[in-house]
Amino acid sequence: MSDFPASTQDLFAFDSVKAQQMLQAAGYPQGFSLTVLVSSADTTQQDIASLVVSMWAKVNVKLNIKLVDPTCESRFGKQPVHTISRCLTNQSAIH
Repeated sequence: MSDFPASTQDLFAFDSVKAQQMLQAAGYPQGFSLTVLVSSADTTQQDIASLVVSMWAKVNVKLNIKLVDPTCESRFGKQPVHTISRCLTNQSAIH
């Protein structure tokens, strides 16, 4: 990251104060809970999920990780659940 300009580095820095301000502006001053499906066969995604859990907890967002069989069909369509990133970006996953 140190090779990138400061403006780019800022995009990837975790700023809990800014995150809390954004949550308040979005109507979640007390935070919220979210369940994310993670493949039980993908230890990398499980590690990433663990890191996200601890980061988001700092701003009162409770992330519940649910390990799922990678061959199952998700409730988000007829596609297998592969990664945490798919679940985090799938709007139906958070409603």
